[in-house]
Amino acid sequence: MQIAWELVSAHDPVLVVLALAVGVLAARTSLPIFARARESVRSTAFYWIWLAGLVTGGSVWSVHFLAMIGYTPELVTGYEPAPTFLSFLISISGFCVSAAVLREHRLRRPHLVAGLVQVGTVATMHYVGMTGLIMEHGMMHNRGIVALTIVLATIPALVFASGFDRRDSNLAMWGRAACFAVSVGIVHFGGMASMMTDMCIASPIPVRFMGREMLPEFVMILTGLILSMGIAGTFMDKRSAELFALRNDTILLTDPETNCLSRAGMMHEMRTRDERNEKILLIGLSLRGYEEARSTVGPRTTRQWLQTLGEVLAQTLGEDCAVGYGQGGCFYLILKVDSNEASFAQEAVRTLVRSLSPVEFMHRDRIYRFEIVLGVVTNPLGVADTEVAMLHADFALDQAMSQRLGDVYFFDASAHSEKRERDTLALDLRVAMELGQMDLHYQPQIRINSDGTPQVIGFEALARWGHPEHGMISPGVFIPLAEETGMLSRLGEWALRRACSDFVGWGEDLHVAVNVDSSQLTDPGFPSLLRRILRETKIGANRLELEVTETGIIHDKATAKRVIEEIHALGVRVSLDDYGTGHNTLEVFFEFDFDKIKLDQTFVRGLETMPRARYVIRGVASLARQTGQTLLAEGVETAAQRDFLAKEGYAEMQGFLFQRPLPLPRLRELYAAGTLIQESGVRAA
Repeated sequence: MQIAWELVSAHDPVLVVLALAVGVLAARTSLPIFARARESVRSTAFYWIWLAGLVTGGSVWSVHFLAMIGYTPELVTGYEPAPTFLSFLISISGFCVSAAVLREHRLRRPHLVAGLVQVGTVATMHYVGMTGLIMEHGMMHNRGIVALTIVLATIPALVFASGFDRRDSNLAMWGRAACFAVSVGIVHFGGMASMMTDMCIASPIPVRFMGREMLPEFVMILTGLILSMGIAGTFMDKRSAELFALRNDTILLTDPETNCLSRAGMMHEMRTRDERNEKILLIGLSLRGYEEARSTVGPRTTRQWLQTLGEVLAQTLGEDCAVGYGQGGCFYLILKVDSNEASFAQEAVRTLVRSLSPVEFMHRDRIYRFEIVLGVVTNPLGVADTEVAMLHADFALDQAMSQRLGDVYFFDASAHSEKRERDTLALDLRVAMELGQMDLHYQPQIRINSDGTPQVIGFEALARWGHPEHGMISPGVFIPLAEETGMLSRLGEWALRRACSDFVGWGEDLHVAVNVDSSQLTDPGFPSLLRRILRETKIGANRLELEVTETGIIHDKATAKRVIEEIHALGVRVSLDDYGTGHNTLEVFFEFDFDKIKLDQTFVRGLETMPRARYVIRGVASLARQTGQTLLAEGVETAAQRDFLAKEGYAEMQGFLFQRPLPLPRLRELYAAGTLIQESGVRAA
């Protein structure tokens, strides 16, 4: 109540409002300065710390003396220069310290410390300044009121300090500035309310002092200069940031090698065209043979070629179009057209090809000629994001580069969707084993006994992928994916280890067959891996059979032959899978020592529709009898197929007629119950 009474009755309200307004303006000006002092690099930090101290500390000092000027009781005669100037230095120094504290990342709560420093600075400045008052009578302060006002002033000061590194709205920043002015006001008016004069004590008047009439003009001029410096510094910093951002944008939007637009520049250009409601084509352009030329003539020469091509493209297309460069010899073109319909787009592309072909460069008296390859997106502005449009152009160009016939490919949304799904599956496949999504199912391999009854002799391990979103993924999908992504070797090692572990201690008279990837078959270290797996799982080597294909052998026959010999030395059997589908079937048959030949299911399925399939089946059986190799027919689905194969000497078979692939628990259950095989035997002739 005493503080409120002091504010209302002992001060000029006009000057009080002016002082508080200066405080709010100074605080609002200082907020971005404190933020810069906190964030700036060490080389510029001193400047921002000093500016924060000068603007805030100097303004707080001005607020204090503006309020003193408005103090109405005629008790103050003037001000001593030394304490007055000292209070000015204290205010500036204290706020410099608070700005420096904000940079101390070792402090857990630097804002809290900075706010406390500021409250202490304001209080110290106020009471040191009060010692410079020249009064007719002695002066003292009520310590209780002094302590109370400092505690009360701390709360709004901390609110102000908490916003030094925040990107608040403009209204929120003005609110924090008002909190700071309130904090300063509490210290000042609380200090004035705590002041008591002793009429019995006379104060000596110094010879030199500043009279009250001198102070208003001085304070107002100083306040104006300080605030002007702060505002100017903030404006210059903002302008510098804008210029720096503009320079960065220029760098980002331009490719330094070709002086064409960069990828970001092309996206910016598309957004601009969209705002104008223009119709455009987005085209990816590449040169077939560029990579070979780059490795021949070197990157410096090809870089000059690309600069020249960029200039030619810009001149050919004209001002209504745009040319950008990506990487690896790939350009992007924006063509303004009258319509996005397919016929207009095709004609525009034909015109472009005619105007640019042929692309030739000369280097050391030799001509290098390239074919133009185009990937065309007919409606790039019809998607939600320009980055998506660029990805569509990339896809179209990749397709154009990969196709054998034709050098132009128009973007196909369905093909792109399939490619994205395939890429997503490839990424999921990389973690499928670790996440326990991969499993092995086993399909029985049977032998037809002399009395025509089937007997289970072993199982083929077949990988299955249970995807959490798409359910069971066909091996026809994920096996090629694993091969394309280089994961087939990992998948093969996992399947080999898992199959050996599954059959340890169960079905001792049964074998398990596991497919081997070509990369494993031509890896000299594969026999060592196989030996380690046999030792770790403790399965008998004679129970394991590895199935290899012709394609896994033919690329490096010498290594494959050596690896197969080492596998045989371990006691593991090797069978030739999918026999009859390769280009070198007979060559592989005679050059390699296989324990078993597995006839591909293509010939088995063709038994009833293709008479020639019978001749192949009989021919393979004759070869096997001459070499003493066991025969197994895959894909047996009907009794007629089974009977024909048995008659021709195929004692071992595998297919849905007998049983489909089963998970291990179900397989063991049916095997134990004696109901694993669905067919009872070969029919009588």
